[in-house]
Amino acid sequence: MAVYRFRYADASGAAIRTTIMQCGDDAEAIGKAEDTMKDRYVTLEVFEGERLVHGAHYVSRTQHRDQASQAAQF
Repeated sequence: MAVYRFRYADASGAAIRTTIMQCGDDAEAIGKAEDTMKDRYVTLEVFEGERLVHGAHYVSRTQHRDQASQAAQF
């Protein structure tokens, strides 16, 4: 198992939480990171050591649904 660091940030880029967790692989780490804070962050970065495993700008389920609906209209 590897040690992963999850960094959650607000809209200004300021860290609002950092969590360290052991996970079996990158996919497990990303899943746990997304589940830990749910909708309370704007960006999420997942690191294994210094390696950036995942970096994402959060899009809420409502925003995602609206974007998909708009795309389907075209």
